Amino acid sequence: MLDALTMTPAERREKSHDNRLIITRFLRDEIFSDSEVLAQLLGLSHTSSVNKILNSMTEAGFLIKHRLPSKKIIWGISACGALFSYENADDAPVDFKTFRASKFNALTFEHKKALQKIRLKAQRMGLEDWQTLPIVSGRKSPDGLVLWPEKGLIAIEYEKTIKASKRYEGIIRAHLESV
Repeated sequence: MLDALTMTPAERREKSHDNRLIITRFLRDEIFSDSEVLAQLLGLSHTSSVNKILNSMTEAGFLIKHRLPSKKIIWGISACGALFSYENADDAPVDFKTFRASKFNALTFEHKKALQKIRLKAQRMGLEDWQTLPIVSGRKSPDGLVLWPEKGLIAIEYEKTIKASKRYEGIIRAHLESV
């Protein structure tokens, strides 16, 4: 990777465009995240580096910046950012999700953040086609699905607390029955 000081202006513009694509493609699936996860997505070691990128994307209209009462900042994708994430505007679906601060639930964010980190690790391991499944009332589904090229489809379930073995059996059984 070239250092920003040794890059030509054209290389810096290309790198900036690539970073914007990486972030918007991730957020069109995840809808929102924080600086820590987005820094990991870009392979940056400091959130201050990614915050400059995110602030410029907010100014360009690609992202929505949402400050929580705790002062933590959440970055969500806007309609403009979702459209930008597709190579060709014709490839974009007619109906796509965008970030709405009024629908953000801070209580479930840590779970979602952990799943986003798991997604990044899975992608670094070569696992493909991560899918975050929507929550459907009355139906148990895994937190995510990922394709392991040699093994097939894998269900991802993240639990923040230790549960009894019977509970895990029930979760696994429900996932197997839903397939």
